[in-house]
Amino acid sequence: MTLPVTAPWTYFDATLQSYTAQAEDWPEAAVGPTVVTRIEGGVIPIATARILPGAQLTLQGVATMYTGGYYAGGGNVKFYVEDESGGIQVQVFGGDGVVKVHIGDKVQVKGSIGAYRGATQIVPDVVPDDVQILQKADPDVLPKPARVSIDDALHKQDLQGRLLQVQGQVVDVQEFTYSYALNMADDQGDVIGLYIDKQTHITPEAIEKGQLYRAAGILEVRDGKVQLYPRVQSDLRQVFPPELLVTADAPLTVQADQSITYTAAIFNHTDAAMSNVVVTAQAPPGAEVRAISPGGSEKDGRVQWTLPELAGEGGRADVWFTVAAPDAPDGQIAFAGFSAVSDQWPQPASSGPLNAFLGDTVPIWAIQGAGDRSPYALKWLTTEGVVTGVFPDLPGFFMQSLAPDADPATSEGLFINTAELEDFPKVEPGQVVQVYGQVKETSQQTQLLLESADDVTFMSMASPLPPAVTLDPPAAEEKARAYFERLEGMLVAAPGPNRAMGPTSKYGEYVVVGPGHDDVRLWRGQEHGYAIMVDDGSSARHDDRSTLPYVVSTGDVVKNLVGPLAYTYGHYKIEPIEPPTVAPKAHPIPQAPALGPNEFSVMTWNAENVFDAKEPNPSDPPLPSPKAYHLALQKMAATLADAGYPMVVGLEEIENIGVLEDLAAQQEIKEQAYQPVLIEGRDGRGIDVGYLVRGDVEILDVQQYDAPEGLTSRPPLLVKVKIPLPAGPETLYVIVNHFSSMSGGISVTEPRRTAQAAWNAHIVKDIILARDPEAKIAVMGDLNSFLDSKPIQTLRDAGLKHVLDFMPPEERYTYIFQGDSQVLDHILVTPNLYEMLKQVVILHVNADFPPVKPGDASPIRKSDHDPIIAIFGEE
Repeated sequence: MTLPVTAPWTYFDATLQSYTAQAEDWPEAAVGPTVVTRIEGGVIPIATARILPGAQLTLQGVATMYTGGYYAGGGNVKFYVEDESGGIQVQVFGGDGVVKVHIGDKVQVKGSIGAYRGATQIVPDVVPDDVQILQKADPDVLPKPARVSIDDALHKQDLQGRLLQVQGQVVDVQEFTYSYALNMADDQGDVIGLYIDKQTHITPEAIEKGQLYRAAGILEVRDGKVQLYPRVQSDLRQVFPPELLVTADAPLTVQADQSITYTAAIFNHTDAAMSNVVVTAQAPPGAEVRAISPGGSEKDGRVQWTLPELAGEGGRADVWFTVAAPDAPDGQIAFAGFSAVSDQWPQPASSGPLNAFLGDTVPIWAIQGAGDRSPYALKWLTTEGVVTGVFPDLPGFFMQSLAPDADPATSEGLFINTAELEDFPKVEPGQVVQVYGQVKETSQQTQLLLESADDVTFMSMASPLPPAVTLDPPAAEEKARAYFERLEGMLVAAPGPNRAMGPTSKYGEYVVVGPGHDDVRLWRGQEHGYAIMVDDGSSARHDDRSTLPYVVSTGDVVKNLVGPLAYTYGHYKIEPIEPPTVAPKAHPIPQAPALGPNEFSVMTWNAENVFDAKEPNPSDPPLPSPKAYHLALQKMAATLADAGYPMVVGLEEIENIGVLEDLAAQQEIKEQAYQPVLIEGRDGRGIDVGYLVRGDVEILDVQQYDAPEGLTSRPPLLVKVKIPLPAGPETLYVIVNHFSSMSGGISVTEPRRTAQAAWNAHIVKDIILARDPEAKIAVMGDLNSFLDSKPIQTLRDAGLKHVLDFMPPEERYTYIFQGDSQVLDHILVTPNLYEMLKQVVILHVNADFPPVKPGDASPIRKSDHDPIIAIFGEE
């Protein structure tokens, strides 16, 4: 209903305008959005500013987040400010290297109030002039967060944008490419997510599931999900339940003629003091007690202390005793640990056992432990083993025990991380070495981080290497993870024949299945724990195969895989010590059929990072040379030719319209006189969506539909065309999209994609069909969503039909990720257009192929996505 009656009014020092309307059949006044028309000057409280979308105003506050800690897109920075009334995000486009704000700085910002992905923000109008540091912060004093419950953090909107602290039990910790995700739950089961941007350099390495933590950070909503964004390591603090707690410490190694001192710390984490705290310990078998801390006594190897009182709220007491190192035929001295009771805590609290090892080293199996986390995480120690694989480009090497233990749950292998060293140590397979470093759980892989090349000591040569364990993992995913964990770091083998389930990726990885599994392809969502990932022994990115020792394509047969088993980014993977044997499968270049006289086709394709050879250019990928740019255009043109020269081609990840003009001029497709269409978006890397429309098709209209509140930086782009057909022209509406990626995790990012799908549904139903009920419409693009996902279902619920329903399930894939074939690219159409559908072709020229040879101008592997071509026709 639109019967606007304007009613200007003034609130604070802003002049605003609202709209109301009444009618006989709608007696209640309908109130429209408040629109700011004028700001008369002065500093606005942040809470007021947050409810003034579109206002140009001035804010002052204390910075609660520094610039550079949260990713803000290429060339941009963001930070947060807070005053007594509230907090808000400051998004500074073009501010990288120009605007620098530290936590605690008093800041004044002039700019426009808006929203991005659901978060309210102010965007400075002039950079850097409109961001002023009024007072520098004391670097030793951080603003204190307000303590709130998880329930309030999740449900009170006036807390968004503020620096807060919540408390809860850790539910899980996950690592992604650019972030960590940590979930915390309260006693009522409310769960809040923490998004830890890796740019903050925060590591959750010491955090374990089940622990109680206080977490501080900026509370913000992103894509409908409320999350806390920690800023510095001290934002994460462990909290102890009200209990009597005992911890113990002792040397990890000891010489046969030395003494061992066992130390206990006893904590009272209850509110009140405890009385008559009795601490006891039993010396290791055969160990003579030589000394005891004051107040202790000993009888038959049993030592005991009685503490008259232990203060509450974290009160601490320390006791110790020293023994002569006993004989230990197996080289291991086991100590059962300390225990304590009190008048108020009769149930014994125990520290747990400790082991000391005779000699200078801790065995690798002890470092790995029986679980997925080392019992010695963050400790400094020395270990010894034989080098099994050397990989300077990881960077690091693997070593394995010479004297394995009898426990099958403990791995005998370990990765030695050399990333901190200036020069790679001179080690080679077969050497027995001692290494000194800190035990780390980087990317959840147990490893030893070296500080100096001097921390590697050559001992001898071992020949031959330890025998490799032949892999035979189970199908169930959880059981497979446990199976691989017991072998982490060890020399393993997959002799084969193994079949590749995907090609070598640009990161040098691929996935195989071994004998006994007749999979032609692995599909996303299946249980296939038996799949084995293989890496190239480096952390490098490969733009072509010149930097790879070998490559595989989907379906190739791979034999004689041998190497240490690494674990990075959520996957166990073999790092081969020698290239395996590869038997290639024939891969003819596919082609789409030629169009009949009554047919027309549309195509969608993410052509992947198509940037010209001119500045500006994002930091990743680097600026291409003119030769590389021309080669990319040649490959794209060859792809369009093999696709049958579709009449409307929707393209994603295109830098600008000049790229499309250069593409249309390529010899392979020049005769088709393709017309380029592109309107710039706001993507941080500068990638946009666009079209090539064949010359025999008339372009009637072009519209960019920018979504509200910063929902997408790559707005949907509509082209309305008239297609010539023998029976008369056909009018077609096409909307191309590139939805947000999954890089922050599927569950975290899917709400935003679902909202983007809903925005497309709105364009279809409320804009196009509202004025043209018989319109034939196609919504397409890289939607970064699986075929059975909520965003796709949102489009189906809007009445659109998916063209992939028209083809066999075994052909439905446009992308292969870590061996899983899946659909990320889509074409959905109105029912009247679906009735004209004749054929659907997924042009498999990319997903199944590895990086190509330098100079390859064929359509093979221009992108990591396969194009979809939908062919329509009249009877």
